[in-house]
Amino acid sequence: MIFYNRGGLGAPGPSLSFSFAPMKKFRYLLPIGLMAALLCACNENGADNNFPEGTIYFTETDEIFPNPERGFHSQIYYTSKDLKNEATAESIEYQRESDYKLTLYLHSYYLTDYMTSDIPQEFLDRLERNMLALRAGGAKVVLRFSYKSSDSQSARPWDTTPEWASRHIDQLTPYLQKYADVIYVLQTGFVGSWGEWFYTDGFPMNPKTEEDWAPRKELVQHLLRALPADRQVALRTPDYAVKCLGITTADTLTLATAYGPSDQARIAGHNDCFVASANDVGTYFNNAERDYWAAIPSIPSWVARPAASASSPPARTL
Repeated sequence: MIFYNRGGLGAPGPSLSFSFAPMKKFRYLLPIGLMAALLCACNENGADNNFPEGTIYFTETDEIFPNPERGFHSQIYYTSKDLKNEATAESIEYQRESDYKLTLYLHSYYLTDYMTSDIPQEFLDRLERNMLALRAGGAKVVLRFSYKSSDSQSARPWDTTPEWASRHIDQLTPYLQKYADVIYVLQTGFVGSWGEWFYTDGFPMNPKTEEDWAPRKELVQHLLRALPADRQVALRTPDYAVKCLGITTADTLTLATAYGPSDQARIAGHNDCFVASANDVGTYFNNAERDYWAAIPSIPSWVARPAASASSPPARTL
């Protein structure tokens, strides 16, 4: 799952954050006994006597190197006002070789001018060029689409209707499919200011009933269908996850189910308020929700984002 902090549920400005997501490449930890046996099978030079010739051996290093889906990440905003702002392969390659060794980006797309209309081809073309730049530059992206970057009264409406959000997802689907290889995770977005699902005009605010939750559940299902089965969709809180899945916090994933194609296995999370307060500013209602996310058998990656400033370094995913 992926977690990011921006200073509060429904509050502007980055602060501290973290993220984790089930990873397909590294699924299991070796039992201690098996690890010991493997170590004993190695000769004094660290080579394994039982493995065939040509086996590649890796040694521990303190070097900072470009680590796919890990290391520092940078958040970039793309608005409907400035379609000339776009990524380039050269800038991404440059950041790979910088002190931060960036291989991961958070791209937040604001569809502010298209709340009651189709996304124009010019915007979609810019999205495609950004994806091509990420692919050529050797990086992956966390994607979020939303409509407003403020919760002020003057910014209302804060989002669009479920019908228009659905239409926009349909327009984005071919690009999500075509460039799935550079997508780390897709955040649900679309609902509320910043796409955080809190301050909303188009969806029921503070949903309580099944009828209230229905538009959000359908949006999640639509996003899951829009992505290939091996990509995850991240929700803002554990409560949103269990409500949209129709489960309880006791229904945790196991090693046997965490890497399958089920909806639950494909639901990740993003904590936009990591350590910003005792409950991460509304991220958790109780310890059971903390335990629900903590019990997921995945390799955790933690992201720290300092207070926003002109000199703030990128957030870090460990």
